Amino acid sequence: EVQITDVTGGSVVAGRYYSGTTKRGPFTLWDNATGVAGSNTVLANVVARLAALDPGFSYTNTSGALELLTQDTGHLIQAAVRTSNTGYNGLNSRTFPALAFDATNTAVSGGRRLLIPNLSNDGGYRPSVVLFNTVEFGAEVQVRVYDASGSLVWVVTRLLAPLEMSVIADDLRPPTAPLYRNATVLVEVTSGQGVVMASGQTAHNVTQDPAAHLAVQGQPETTFAN
Repeated sequence: EVQITDVTGGSVVAGRYYSGTTKRGPFTLWDNATGVAGSNTVLANVVARLAALDPGFSYTNTSGALELLTQDTGHLIQAAVRTSNTGYNGLNSRTFPALAFDATNTAVSGGRRLLIPNLSNDGGYRPSVVLFNTVEFGAEVQVRVYDASGSLVWVVTRLLAPLEMSVIADDLRPPTAPLYRNATVLVEVTSGQGVVMASGQTAHNVTQDPAAHLAVQGQPETTFAN
């Protein structure tokens, strides 16, 4: 479920869907013909909307990144997404805002990192991290987990093709990995020209209740040492 607010009015909002290395769109999702600034719309099931507009691709059982864009730089929008799962214990959902595509929300080679706080892997909770390479260049990405004391406890490396979205789940909680609570994850592009966005999620192992963790600009790893 996506809510879009037209900040300036008169925006025509299109969407692109990225799943793995597949890119679909753009497809028009909302034409705010009223021109009224501050008006909004809710797309109750944006994946179903995309599937109706694009019958040549099977959207069922895919996960992806949704890019929203307007007709020009003079039309501005804000957006938030809520993902829900009605198949277990009623209704479980998480909400997080759309991120602007700018330097503060991306990691690149050469020292610009992203930091995701408060992930846990123990008997109560399980974590995951989503990476999205936003450009037509590849990237090697290292995801480092620091426990609450600042000690490095786990490292996962992923090679991202151009425009690839990748979910790291089992690799953050294999049987050989140490348990951790309130950990900090550092996302770093170690090689390549990719420009990477990231987010974190934690789900409760019993209730399946999920939480979203936004990535922010991180500092060099030496700042984690006690």
